[in-house]
Amino acid sequence: MSFEECLLQILIEVAIIQVSILGADEQKRLEQRKEMLEEAKEKLEAQAKSKLLAQHTVQSGETLSHIALKYYNHATPPYWKLLLEANKEALKGSELNVRSGMVIDVPELPEDLKD
Repeated sequence: MSFEECLLQILIEVAIIQVSILGADEQKRLEQRKEMLEEAKEKLEAQAKSKLLAQHTVQSGETLSHIALKYYNHATPPYWKLLLEANKEALKGSELNVRSGMVIDVPELPEDLKD
């Protein structure tokens, strides 16, 4: 779960708690706020899914450079570091943690890296 998703989830939970202890007018306002936050969370999740180019199952001997070359036609640091950033939780922040059988998210390239 991304930082933004965690933050939105916390805000939703706070709104739920506030609704249970406030008056009717305030409850209505907080219900509207909760709905707005849930819609924002859904949009974030949809954006994250739509920006995914593929999911790649790592084969024996593959590195992030190999995967970057396969999907982006470049194996240089800006490309494999994009894979590292997109998978920082699974890889624990290091390209050395790539293991056979892992499923790696391959995001679309940002505009500055497109040929």
